[in-house]
Amino acid sequence: MTNHIEEFSVAGKNFVYYDLSNFKLLEEYEMFIEEAKLGIVKYPKHSLLTISNISNVQIDTHIKEILAEWMIFNKPFVKCGAAIGTSGIKTMIVKTIFGASERSNMKFLHTKDQAIEWLLKQ
Repeated sequence: MTNHIEEFSVAGKNFVYYDLSNFKLLEEYEMFIEEAKLGIVKYPKHSLLTISNISNVQIDTHIKEILAEWMIFNKPFVKCGAAIGTSGIKTMIVKTIFGASERSNMKFLHTKDQAIEWLLKQ
């Protein structure tokens, strides 16, 4: 895995941390998604807890589309997820992406530790 994807476990639960922070270009997202797809399929369905760091990202129409496709692809593997590093209008944009992928098992939090704590309760 690259430094953008970290797999770990806490209390016997599998987590994947996706660090998309500071992504600006469509190519960065495409490379990330290609690698993330290879990693996620090795897990049982509805088993993963995910944390996505989306601080300082830029999202345009094309990026929004591929992120929605990624959310649809990974939906069967994810039990629950959290997004960190966003606020205001960017949160609204990301919520739109989650909605397009029919994801209701997501929460927005401020830090990775808060996300882990919340996800362990799910």
